[in-house]
Amino acid sequence: MFFDYRIPDALDLLSYGSHTSPARPQASGPGGMLRCPGPYLASPLFAAQRFRRQRAGGSTTLATLEDAWELLFTGERLDQDDLDVLLGCVEMAIERQRPGSAVRFAVPDFLHRLGRRVSGRSRDRLAASLLRIEHGRLSLCGQSVKTYTQLLSTVVIDQERDICQVEVNPEVVAAVAAMPSPLVFIHDRLRLGPRPLAKWLLGLIWTLKDEYTLDEEELLRLCGRPSPGRQPLGTLLHKALFFLGEMGYAENITEYPDGRIGVRGLGGASGPARRRRA
Repeated sequence: MFFDYRIPDALDLLSYGSHTSPARPQASGPGGMLRCPGPYLASPLFAAQRFRRQRAGGSTTLATLEDAWELLFTGERLDQDDLDVLLGCVEMAIERQRPGSAVRFAVPDFLHRLGRRVSGRSRDRLAASLLRIEHGRLSLCGQSVKTYTQLLSTVVIDQERDICQVEVNPEVVAAVAAMPSPLVFIHDRLRLGPRPLAKWLLGLIWTLKDEYTLDEEELLRLCGRPSPGRQPLGTLLHKALFFLGEMGYAENITEYPDGRIGVRGLGGASGPARRRRA
């Protein structure tokens, strides 16, 4: 069943020119953490998994690369397929190069953009993903500052005309747009196909400024996998690194004999400054 949230002329209720420019978002607290890609790409917010059954809900404290802030997410758990959907919306906002973060799209065109088949099932999955993302809430807490926000503020789905309109949080758009080559990153993610750990590691590569070394425990904590699952983490990691190497990222990942991995970042000024030596 395709979710129908259509109301008369609903798509005209979102003004394309009435929102904050992605290039000049509102401040979100010291350091502007929400205008950096780390909370979205290098945390368990979008887990390095593909959830196929009912997802857990509630509030979860997310591990991040920034020790000074606590990131709390309330809502159904999100995965890398959900991140594909969010980044598809962000990509269109960046391509438009005009003020505002509202994007309108034909559902078949958007599914093609994500490399998905156009079918009733894929429409249902897209609608469910958009609603999951919109329903979720992020809380960013520091010593004296708390910020409450959401990734998508409005989702309008017109079943009859097979179109959607979505308003993306301008800070999310700004965070991705500030990356060195955001559209290259988004396209490379899609080229990885149904490989959630590889996609998550690619996000880490594009987020970091410098080199960061992770052991198995920290990798599981950051990528949102509570346990290695059916396959040992080493097996999953080896497969992920193989595909990243095939795409030209071999120099950005180093495997150490003790099982740790070193990740050399491409994030430049848009990534976190924290560095851990091997």
